[in-house]
Amino acid sequence: MKTDFCNKFFYKNCVLSFNSEDAAHYNLEIEHKIYNGWYLERTKQIFLRIITLGFAYFFQKKTTSMKDLKERILIYRSISLQMHEAARKIQFAAARHFYKKHQEVRSELEPYLSSKNFGGVYQQGISLLKVWWQEGSVDPFTGVRGQIIWKRAKELGDKLKAKGFYVFYHAHSFPIALHLDLSSFLRSMHQSQDFQNLKPLESRRTFRAPGVARYFKNTSEYLRSTLGQEINAGRLMDDHVRETIISCDAIPDNHEAYESCQHFFKSNKSIVETTSSTGMKHHRFDEQFIKSYIKDPHLQRYAVHLLSQTRFKLKNLSSYGMIRVIAIAKETLEDPRRNYVWRSHAFGRLCQCHHTKDRYGHEEFVATLRKHQKGQYERCRPALLLGSFPQYRILAANLDKDPTKQIYTMDCLEPQEIQAYQCCFDDLKDSLIKLIRLEKLGECKTDDEVLLALKGIDHHESSFDYYYGIRNVLNAQRKLVHTYLPGLLSEYI
Repeated sequence: MKTDFCNKFFYKNCVLSFNSEDAAHYNLEIEHKIYNGWYLERTKQIFLRIITLGFAYFFQKKTTSMKDLKERILIYRSISLQMHEAARKIQFAAARHFYKKHQEVRSELEPYLSSKNFGGVYQQGISLLKVWWQEGSVDPFTGVRGQIIWKRAKELGDKLKAKGFYVFYHAHSFPIALHLDLSSFLRSMHQSQDFQNLKPLESRRTFRAPGVARYFKNTSEYLRSTLGQEINAGRLMDDHVRETIISCDAIPDNHEAYESCQHFFKSNKSIVETTSSTGMKHHRFDEQFIKSYIKDPHLQRYAVHLLSQTRFKLKNLSSYGMIRVIAIAKETLEDPRRNYVWRSHAFGRLCQCHHTKDRYGHEEFVATLRKHQKGQYERCRPALLLGSFPQYRILAANLDKDPTKQIYTMDCLEPQEIQAYQCCFDDLKDSLIKLIRLEKLGECKTDDEVLLALKGIDHHESSFDYYYGIRNVLNAQRKLVHTYLPGLLSEYI
């Protein structure tokens, strides 16, 4: 079995879809099948003996004893552990090689990410004058910190372009940062700390919870889909499908209201719950996010309540939003089979304006994108758009699954504001982790994991949804709970 496993790993295309976590779940699933199959056969034989007064015994095939069954499972478990370790070794070796370049890029860009001390009024004034001199223009409508960070974000983007990336800018309010940071953290919960250390944070950052955003093979498949056709025909706005589509700029000089990264950064707003009637409501956005992690309806409602509470605490945290500098490998977008970005007009419609002569289709898209990355751009000219700058759209699920991408964050928070945000985020994260662990009680492999999950119950929480959600979880795992903490059953069931 070990030889077959290694052959599949080394000689077939399995490495992209199989890792050590898959191996662990596979091992557990097979053990359950072995035991359940044995138990069902044994039960059938006992039933037949009873209704035939023992006569069926002479015609039944002898079943394995419980002792022999346990010995067989132990043998299988030993081989399974070898599979698990083999998968981990290959996974680590591949990650060490693959993320070496990402670590080097992250290290070189460290000065742009860590030096965020704005200093006093005098120092900020000097920094602002430097920005005005470098930009060759004065922006009297934007505060000091906003102009300084925006300039730094553009400089970071320029460095990433030189490293072989196409760079896009996306901005959102600080409350939405909760979802993005939670998504990145919860996706990596199953990974060991050693593996995370190989993979820089910028490569682990994601935009959506698993299963929330629709996944398309590439941009062409999206454009042929019902969703793409509805948006391009004007019957649907991408504002209503923000879980799937990310709006961003490749032209950082774009500053149009409700259409540019600069606008959402300066106003500390997101397309979620904006003053625009098309903005997705926070409650719906929260529900979609949390369904990927928590299945019980009561616990889902309780988790949405926690998100709402935390968002309220951060309401007045900053007068600026957060910038996400998205870097995607050039070879990914230049390959039409893998590309998941398109140039667009407002509301996500495909931009079919001809910005590059003698180029058409995907070649025109790439040629125009290259010009935009160099700061060479012109407005679209359709009368309805009044000469707007072209925007860009990214498929969120594709971006999250892309192992070559890097996502950097830039904000204007002072140290005390950073601490306030981190405290709110940590409280929310810890509460959600406890709920997720409880729902996965039946998947625990050790006594410590079971006890850790059960100890996460807050017996002082008076929420109706929390009580009945915990009750449903415990009732579903009644036998397991009775083994470890029988007193819980009398308290909740």
